Amino acid sequence: MLGMSLSLRRYISTRLMRAVIGSGLIAGAGIITTGTILMNRIIDTATETAFQEVENRLVILDRMLYRAEMDAVASGHAAIERLVERYPAMADAKAAGPGSLRDSADELGISEIYFIDASGVIEATSFAPDLGLNLFSLGPEFKGFLRRIRGSGRFADQRLSMSSLTSQANSYQYYGPEGADYLIEVSTRLDVAVPRSFPGLGFPELIRLLLNQGGGSTKPFVRATDFIWGNDPPYRSFIDQRPVDDDLTRLISSAAAGETVSSTAGPTRTLVRSLSLARSDFDYMDKGMYAVLVVDRSPARDFVVVSAAVSLALIGLAIAASYLWAKGSFDRHVTCRLEELESAMNKIGSGDADARLHDGEDGEDDEIASIGRSAEGMVEQIRERNAELSSFARKLEEEVSEGVRREKALEDILEANQALVHEMDHRVKNNLQFAMSLASIQARMVESEVARLALERMRSRLSVISMVQDYALKDPDRPRVRMEGFLSDVCADIAGSFNRQISRIRRRIDAGDVEMDAPAAIAIGLIVAELIDNAYRHAFADVGAGVLSIVMRHGDVGAAGGLSITVEDDGNGEPREGGVGLELAGALAAQLGGGLSWESSGGTRVTLTIPPAA
Repeated sequence: MLGMSLSLRRYISTRLMRAVIGSGLIAGAGIITTGTILMNRIIDTATETAFQEVENRLVILDRMLYRAEMDAVASGHAAIERLVERYPAMADAKAAGPGSLRDSADELGISEIYFIDASGVIEATSFAPDLGLNLFSLGPEFKGFLRRIRGSGRFADQRLSMSSLTSQANSYQYYGPEGADYLIEVSTRLDVAVPRSFPGLGFPELIRLLLNQGGGSTKPFVRATDFIWGNDPPYRSFIDQRPVDDDLTRLISSAAAGETVSSTAGPTRTLVRSLSLARSDFDYMDKGMYAVLVVDRSPARDFVVVSAAVSLALIGLAIAASYLWAKGSFDRHVTCRLEELESAMNKIGSGDADARLHDGEDGEDDEIASIGRSAEGMVEQIRERNAELSSFARKLEEEVSEGVRREKALEDILEANQALVHEMDHRVKNNLQFAMSLASIQARMVESEVARLALERMRSRLSVISMVQDYALKDPDRPRVRMEGFLSDVCADIAGSFNRQISRIRRRIDAGDVEMDAPAAIAIGLIVAELIDNAYRHAFADVGAGVLSIVMRHGDVGAAGGLSITVEDDGNGEPREGGVGLELAGALAAQLGGGLSWESSGGTRVTLTIPPAA
């Protein structure tokens, strides 16, 4: 009976604990999911509100810039009138030269002076780099604007624009002397005009002020970071007054149609939306004004982590409380009565003829009481077989307990091994990334071209190993590398080191559905990386455009199958054998049991052949 009591207690305790843990996990998952959805909704609402605030701030910026530009218009018109008196003909301005025009611009309080002929070419200017520039090439709309002014005897004003050479924001004024076949253009930089209208406040500071970039320690979920200008790439930042990077350029090009576009990097999301200034009293205004916002989703991530921790803590408390309550109830209504029944049976077994299995004094009329009544009729038989059954029950209970203990020990060992493997994978990946970063930093710092080249190649080789690990870890139960995606990533990584050639060289990668294990993928990736680097560095060094092809196939080596990888270019450079990289490629090919073959006819073709495994 003691064995029965313990087994029943264990059974009920186990089932209760499973039920409590399951319901607690479901509740915790619901809390976390609901909180995540709510936080994302809050961030989305904050994003839209931030856009509305940016548009409102843009209206304020528009009015403040309008005042500064109107001041620049007044000074520009006055300067043009003086220039007409000082240089009554185009020839006078050309004869004066850039130095004299520069002195006139400083004297008249403007930034630059331009004299433009009938074909739109700048024939005389205070800004020498613009001499000979054809303004008609800036587009048909601007070309028509200039033609309407020429010879009209009137002024025309262009709203805020940015110089394609200096990336500085300017206000432009034009005048076409009546009957003349040339134009006079003057410009005033806004970083000069704004302090005149708003003393103590520069143009970039005005933009930062209106973007609320106060530099506080607490950053909002959503914040505006910049205004961007431009009809076509390269787009330019109003704050930094220089072209934006390639990633932002791609986003802005997508937003040119008036839609909001975004890109995500970790918890940070960058959004771009097209905006516009009012044309007001100006005769011409460039298109292309964009607002850049950054959404930081790390608070949502932190909320998920905190809510998960709180939920797990509450689940633990609920499990402990439920278990203790259930155990107390079970002891009162089941365990104690079973122990009383067991005591009576023990007395009967010891020869106490007055012992009763059930006397009805506990007031219960349930299964246990029924068992007591039924057992009284079988006391004699129980006495005969009690010793045998008790021994068997104890042995069975011990075996079950030992099995449970062994199973739990095996589960703990398996869980520890899995955690160790997972930790090792992540440590390897982090160390690879750290080594790649160190190589990149050192490559930028060394002065020796040989050392820089060696460091860049070391970084690309480490990158190949890191990519293999990423692909293999996508499915830990089946660590195979899909070669087509892997080779595409290797090619893109190598091409990224040759910025001037990347847009001229078209890449074609075809590996079908070939999959490899991680060691073979590393060796093949390193070989292909060296061949791609050799092609970009030598074959495509002096060509205008080209094609780099990588083809990988099974079953192309002998009748028994095997593997072949062909790297082919149509450049005009001769293959450069004998370098460390190609020696490494040859050694790796030999390690795989294969070899490299070279062909050069209208380009270079290198074939890696790997025979089938024995």
